[in-house]
Amino acid sequence: MPSESLRCLVTGATGYIGGQLVPELLDRGHTVRAMARTPAKLDDASWRDRVEVVKGDLTDPDSLTAAFEGTDVVYYLVHSMGTSKDFVAEEKRSARNVVAAAKRAGVRR
Repeated sequence: MPSESLRCLVTGATGYIGGQLVPELLDRGHTVRAMARTPAKLDDASWRDRVEVVKGDLTDPDSLTAAFEGTDVVYYLVHSMGTSKDFVAEEKRSARNVVAAAKRAGVRR
């Protein structure tokens, strides 16, 4: 059990790494909020009933405000799977949106 229970937001919870990280965080006594563009994709996750699932899209800053609120730690495990020619620009924009949302919410790490 950790000396300090953290409120963790996992972006990319529907992906492989996110799906492995969430149960580890839970087993260590942390509270987890799992963010996904399509929350229904988490319905069959074995840990689904132990987390708060929120809808969010890293390309839409307005969708991040509520997800980041009250969070101590954010795990950024998302990358675009699109075929856009502007892949690098989209990745940078998403990362900037995460940083801005984390700062607004007072995320510690």
